Amino acid sequence: MTSILNADLHCHSVVSDGTLTPEELAARAAANGVELWALTDHDEIGGQHRAAAAARALGMKYLTGAEISITFAGQTVHIVGLGFDPDDTRMQQGLYQTRGIVDAGGQAVIAHPARYSFSANEEYALFSEFKAHGGQAVEVVTGSHTAAEYVKYADMAREFGLAASRGSDFHSPDESRTDLGALPYLPGGLTPVWELLAGRIQ
Repeated sequence: MTSILNADLHCHSVVSDGTLTPEELAARAAANGVELWALTDHDEIGGQHRAAAAARALGMKYLTGAEISITFAGQTVHIVGLGFDPDDTRMQQGLYQTRGIVDAGGQAVIAHPARYSFSANEEYALFSEFKAHGGQAVEVVTGSHTAAEYVKYADMAREFGLAASRGSDFHSPDESRTDLGALPYLPGGLTPVWELLAGRIQ
């Protein structure tokens, strides 16, 4: 699978703070042409089996997901975990840490990096620490990024040797800026995170 893929690897259901069920999200994603989908509820994996079953019934490829909150330099930072085993006891027991979303067989992704109010030095430190702790990707194309930020974080992904992810961060039809599947494709010259997770796609 190439970067020219309608992948949406960041959205939320009623299991956390979204307004649609996993099944409703799957239907909306499929209707909007999403080819590879992940449900990434906040600190919660209770919707994973439902989401995977709904995606399968609609002919969509699926990756497990969760959005996890960590603290870095006094700010809350979100890490999206993709492609982990949702039945792994370490996940079920609440080991919601970056290294935990890695130990369960998945990939850790820095979510919407432009949303944090870090200085340039702090942001560089975040990427450095993330990479040092086994993180492997960053959201380059996401609902809250501008076109200029797509370019900036594509450059940072290349600089740090990180794969690139794409996700709308969709929560609700009434509130979200970007609908499921409506983002631009990843810029060229990047390794899509789904290439690292090919063996985990359902």
